[in-house]
Amino acid sequence: PDEIRALDAHCRLHGIELVPNQQSFGHLHHWLKHPEYRHLAEVPEGILHPFLGAGQTTPEPFSLCPTDPRSLAFLGGLYDELLPCFTSGELNVGLDETIDLGPGRSAAAIREKGVGRVYLEFLRSVHGLVSARGKRMQFWADILLHHAELVPEVPKDAVAMLWGYEADHPFERETATLAEAGLPFYVCPGTSSWQSIGGRLDNMLANVHSAATWGAERGARGLLVTDWGDRGHLQPPCTAWSGFAVAASLAWNPEARVPAEGDRLENLLSRHLAALSPFHFAHHGKLIALARVGVLRGLPVRNASPLSLLLTKFDAPFPSPELTSLHPHTLNQLDEHLQSVLQRGPSAARFLPEFGAERSAEIESALLLEREINWAGELLRFACNLGFERLRAGDGRPLGQLPEQARHGLAERLEPLISEHRALWSTRSRHGGLDRSARWLERILAALRAPR
Repeated sequence: PDEIRALDAHCRLHGIELVPNQQSFGHLHHWLKHPEYRHLAEVPEGILHPFLGAGQTTPEPFSLCPTDPRSLAFLGGLYDELLPCFTSGELNVGLDETIDLGPGRSAAAIREKGVGRVYLEFLRSVHGLVSARGKRMQFWADILLHHAELVPEVPKDAVAMLWGYEADHPFERETATLAEAGLPFYVCPGTSSWQSIGGRLDNMLANVHSAATWGAERGARGLLVTDWGDRGHLQPPCTAWSGFAVAASLAWNPEARVPAEGDRLENLLSRHLAALSPFHFAHHGKLIALARVGVLRGLPVRNASPLSLLLTKFDAPFPSPELTSLHPHTLNQLDEHLQSVLQRGPSAARFLPEFGAERSAEIESALLLEREINWAGELLRFACNLGFERLRAGDGRPLGQLPEQARHGLAERLEPLISEHRALWSTRSRHGGLDRSARWLERILAALRAPR
């Protein structure tokens, strides 16, 4: 609690409102999997949901049961612990992706009323908890928009957070639904960083531009750019910087041209990130180049880059449906291109003799960025090599059945990347989550070293 209060004060000092978030329906598996909370779940025996850890095959409960009064008592207790740490007048309660709602304990109510009505009744109950504590409720709008006829019944002081992360997300239609109902809302595009390692630049540009355009057209209350960490948050933090800069630019000026042409995006990054370190300038072009690499023409992967899937789906039948058009020649070309990208520009280390201790903190910041970019680039190169060896084997065999020389070479490349991932994580992030993240790569290493 003291750390949150300190962060809240730091944000206020810089003109930022730090809004608390507490998942309040779905995404509660980290609570509900424990025996003392499992009785609150919609499906106490659990489901195989998309947010399980690396290699995890044990079902987990995912959502609260909306028809159990104890669910609201549980949430009230969470809010009473959380809210005193924040000065914000708002609370984001989640309510998104309730993927197990229906087949469990609320099935009878859903047969009687319909799944949309049961969802809305629980939303209104959560709204009551939030309002009783003097806060304004924010909630993710995805489930509600599946039942558009119920949108007018949402309390008018609740704020719908309209998220969508693909270039073709229907912001035009969905903003119209919310605006016509008189419900205040934000548009919430994403940085496209997660499940990419290096970013998905073109998708991000189109996604943010669409959100800003239709948010402005329909009177959105604001724009929130999101940055997530699905499947281990393997992307370094700098992967999101382009998304932050573009979203800030278009949120203030939604009619502006998307800053993708020529050097405009690089200039945008340089202008806004110079405060971190003037020695970053050599690396903004690398960030942009890496974010373009992960998208392979002819492989229309959604919510991920093809190269990242070679890692996170390594134990699925190969090639996975998204990667059936993958070709060894393409991967070789990408590997060579990545190598050339990583060799661009001077290292920030060249400034140490000239500036020494006088600017050491700024130079160290630039050197850390350089390490993160190099790590992301080398992990993408490893993914290229992994895919190449699997395609060369030609029969979809698991990693442990690749030729010994290939397995040994891949393992030798991956092991130092895992060590560097752990080291880099610790420079910017709390320790919690690191082991869970590293496991996504450590399982690949184990498969390479333990042939079957």
